[in-house]
Amino acid sequence: MITLLRVHPLLIVAGIAAVPCAAAAQDAGREIQLSCIVAEKDAEGEWVGTRSLTQRDGEVRAGRDSYEWRPRQSTEIAPGISLKWDIGYDWPADEKTQRSAPEDRIAVTLNFRFDAAKIGEPLKNPQRTWLHLYRSGNADEKFSFTATSMMSVMLWHQFNNGNLSTKALVPLDHLLAFGTGFDTLAWNIRGAPDAYGSTYVLAKGTIPVAVMRGKAGEIPRLRRLLDRKQANHRTECLPPVMSPP
Repeated sequence: MITLLRVHPLLIVAGIAAVPCAAAAQDAGREIQLSCIVAEKDAEGEWVGTRSLTQRDGEVRAGRDSYEWRPRQSTEIAPGISLKWDIGYDWPADEKTQRSAPEDRIAVTLNFRFDAAKIGEPLKNPQRTWLHLYRSGNADEKFSFTATSMMSVMLWHQFNNGNLSTKALVPLDHLLAFGTGFDTLAWNIRGAPDAYGSTYVLAKGTIPVAVMRGKAGEIPRLRRLLDRKQANHRTECLPPVMSPP
C-alpha cells in the first residue's frame, strides 16, 4: 500500500527561504581580505602604494600601508653587474594621527646582482662585505681605507647557476644628510680589511641622491588617494589573487 504525504505549500516556501538564510548565516563573521593599490609613473620612476583591508560583518578595517618608489630602469655598472634600488616605507596601521612619513623610517634599498655567464668567469661568494658611500660624484676616484664614508653591511647569496646577489639598506635621512651638496654619491663594495686596514674593491659606481630628495613628501598625498579607494572599496579594491587548486 502506498501512502501519499501531503505537504503544505507554506512549508515548501519556508524551506526555500531557509536556504539563503543558512548561506547568510555561514557568511556572517567571515573575513574578506581586500587590497587597494595606487600606481603613478613619471619621467623618473614609479610610485606604488598598497593598503590591505579586512571586511567583516559590513565593517572594513585597514591594515598598514606600503609605499615604494622605483626608478624607471636598473643601472648596469659593468657587464654582468647590475643595481636596482628603491625607496620604501611601511605606514603602521595604528598611526592614526601621523601626518607625514618620517625620513628616519624610510629605507633606501640597493639590490646588486652579478651574472656569472656575462662576467665570463666563476664567481666566489664573499659572504659578507660593506657598502661605502663617499662624498664624491666620481665613480672612478680611488678611495683609501682612511677616506670618510658612510657604511652598511652586505650579506650575499649564491644561486645554483653561480650568480650572486646582495643588498644594502640605508636610512633615507642618513643618506640625504651625508649627500648634502651633491647630486650623486660614489659607492664602493669593499671586502673585510686586512691586517693593515686595507680593503679591496669588488664593484663601484654612483647613486643619484638628487632624485631621492622630496620623495618622502609624496607619501601623504598617496595615502590620501588610498583613503579614497578605501571609501569606495567595493569597486576600487580587489581580493588577493587566488592560485588554482
